[in-house]
Amino acid sequence: MNLKTLSQGTILVVENNEPTAYLLDFLLSREGYKVISVTSDEQLHESLHYSPPQLIILNSRLSYQQGNEMIVMCRSQTGWQDIPILMLSSDYVGDEISSALSAGANDYIVQPFQHAELIGRVGRHLHSLQ
Repeated sequence: MNLKTLSQGTILVVENNEPTAYLLDFLLSREGYKVISVTSDEQLHESLHYSPPQLIILNSRLSYQQGNEMIVMCRSQTGWQDIPILMLSSDYVGDEISSALSAGANDYIVQPFQHAELIGRVGRHLHSLQ
């Protein structure tokens, strides 16, 4: 991981499950996206010191922080306020979904996810920025 390469055209994947992080990297890279994966909240904190990515895929639960706290943290950083955030969760709980969306997430995807659905949602959010 080279956090200094965060820039436009990059998707930041924040996922503590390494097989899922690898799968996301594979699927998104195959579609031509540049992917930077971080696997802990500490690495997410570090990434906030660099230029923002074009999109963030964020696991709803990392080791120490809940996803909503991480959304607020990202949204508080200069230049990161308007970056689309897609939450990934293994839970389909209505309160959690509405809470994440209220905290500033743009979308919510429940795992296991369909590959085509993920790619479609990523594309929709990235194209809406253009």
